[in-house]
Amino acid sequence: MILIIGIKGLIGKKIFEHLKSINYPTLGTTHIDKFVNEVSTFYFDLSSPDLKFLKNNRYNISHAVICSAETNIDKCKTDENYSNLINVTNTIKLIEQLIKYQITPIFLSSDLVFDGKRTDYTENSHYSAQTV
Repeated sequence: MILIIGIKGLIGKKIFEHLKSINYPTLGTTHIDKFVNEVSTFYFDLSSPDLKFLKNNRYNISHAVICSAETNIDKCKTDENYSNLINVTNTIKLIEQLIKYQITPIFLSSDLVFDGKRTDYTENSHYSAQTV
C-alpha cells in the first residue's frame, strides 16, 4: 500500500487519483477537515506532524509520497520561520516517523531549489541558497 501525504495539492491529488483509478491500494492525508470523511483519507497537518493513525503500520504501507508543504512562495519569503518549520523541520520529523514505521519516504521538492543559471541539474547538484 502507498500513502500519499497531501492529497489536496496539485501533485498529491493527481498521484492519489491515478493510483485509485487503477485500483492500487492507496491511502491519503489532508489537513482540510471536510475531506477526512472520504474513503481512505486521514487527517494530517504538517504544522504538527503525527502519524499516530498508522499505529505500527497496521495498513501495511510500503512507501509514502510526501506532497505536503508550504508551497506559496510569497508566504515562504515573508514568513521564513513558518516556511522553515513546515518545509524543513517538520518534514524531517515526518520522514523520521515514516522510517520508524519502516515506510520508505519519497520526497518531492520544488523547482525553486536551483537558481536557473544552468539547465543540467542532477540529484547531486548543489542548491542555490539565495533562491530559497
